[in-house]
Amino acid sequence: MQEGDVLKALFMNNFIGSATPLVRRSVFTQVGLFNEAHGARIGEDWDMWLRIASIYPLGIVYEKLAFQRLHHSSTFSSTSMEEKVKCLAGVIERAVERDAPRLASLKAKALADVYYSAGVQSFKQGGYPQARDYFLCELKYRPLKIESRIYWLMTKLGPIFSHLLINVKRFLSGQSVRKQKK
Repeated sequence: MQEGDVLKALFMNNFIGSATPLVRRSVFTQVGLFNEAHGARIGEDWDMWLRIASIYPLGIVYEKLAFQRLHHSSTFSSTSMEEKVKCLAGVIERAVERDAPRLASLKAKALADVYYSAGVQSFKQGGYPQARDYFLCELKYRPLKIESRIYWLMTKLGPIFSHLLINVKRFLSGQSVRKQKK
């Protein structure tokens, strides 16, 4: 974990658990409260931490202070992937608008990461057409990522061939691990 000026690291990965931050009231007076708009209901915590991190340094307590439990009826679990992606892309767009000098160069990678994660999740859930669309969006920002091209191909091949390719990869990975141990 980083501390101090963490804006760029936080922009690339929301590493702050929602239950753990302690924030002075004066900070909220300066940066505002959580964005309660419906289009910001996923990632509203990340949006808040980015607004804070653009002005203030972050300190860390290196001790477990809370546990997070996700359940099927939580807002995150019950929200469509399309809405999650739209909300998270909105967080990225707003952060870049607020702090373009520090974040504009990271925007494409941040968006690519959102689309890639959505593609992988959709693929794992069997939503191949949706996964294909997310991988295509990701490849606009990161056209040379081989893994995304393979995932995209597997969404075209369908579940039978995809599972076959995954099993071949696992087998080959196991073979290379065994060779390294010898």
